[in-house]
Amino acid sequence: MNVVIKSRRAQQMEPDERRRQLLEVAIHVFAEIGIDRATHGHVAKAAGVARPTVFAYFPTRDELVKGVLWAVRRYMVDELVVPFGSGETYEERMAASGKSFIEATVSHEDHIKIWLMWSTNFSEPVRSQYLDFEEEILDRLA
Repeated sequence: MNVVIKSRRAQQMEPDERRRQLLEVAIHVFAEIGIDRATHGHVAKAAGVARPTVFAYFPTRDELVKGVLWAVRRYMVDELVVPFGSGETYEERMAASGKSFIEATVSHEDHIKIWLMWSTNFSEPVRSQYLDFEEEILDRLA
């Protein structure tokens, strides 16, 4: 007897909304599996979409990694560093930024996990992206 299993079609979304959804899922997947191990297939399964859907938005693994790291970078800079860059002294800015980092370990655990993995990854181009990110953070705090 042949059993036919019907797959359920993913909910239709506007392209920008789908990209944001896939990126959000990819951040969680990368935090759980690791920058070097996460694949399009892992993201597709977690998002409940077909693998070609992920490839449509991130055509290569490098593009997927770059997208995740860029999202983490933007969060770290825009949400954790820039809002606290108005202190009078460097020490005040560092203290305020440090407090926001501590709070983020709960509110944005996946971003923090990826940031920590990213900071110890020495493969190219991941390392180059991290060094650029690090320079931006230091410039914003100084």
